[in-house]
Amino acid sequence: FRPDAAFIALHGQGGEDGSIQGFLETARIPFVGSGVSGSAICMNKLYTKWVFEALNIPTPKWAIVEPYIYMERRIVQKRNTLPPFPLVAKPLTEGSSIGVQFVKNEEELRALVEKRKTALLVEERIVGRELTLPVFGEPMDLLPVIEICPKAEFFDLNAKYTKGMTEYICPADISPEL
Repeated sequence: FRPDAAFIALHGQGGEDGSIQGFLETARIPFVGSGVSGSAICMNKLYTKWVFEALNIPTPKWAIVEPYIYMERRIVQKRNTLPPFPLVAKPLTEGSSIGVQFVKNEEELRALVEKRKTALLVEERIVGRELTLPVFGEPMDLLPVIEICPKAEFFDLNAKYTKGMTEYICPADISPEL
């Protein structure tokens, strides 16, 4: 079996992190979507933050919180690097908002880190409209901007994949300048 091309429709680790893309490149099978490096960078929130900062793209204030900081009671050393509360805590390499949680204070953050036992990206919480701009092709073509209006607190896994839980406004009601 030797396909002419692969249409990747996989989520999460193995599907969006460059793994399947790398396999297809090695097998010399053309595929749609992002390449290996773009997929790997975008699936890892820390790498994505580094790219944003290197390119001077505005991004919420953030920090990486390691479990050992809390377990050894060295929170004071890390406190100065944390953005102000409330925070959004995210696993480093999950997609679809899996594991995203809002944290109101240091006690909640400590409990979350001890429960998860893994490094988390924490960011300042930004409240506002959620817009997405689909792009494709080379040269790049732009599709209309879409506003995402979840019926839940945020665009979580349930809002993304349950029919009727999110309203999509296309084109979004925004100014041409924006």
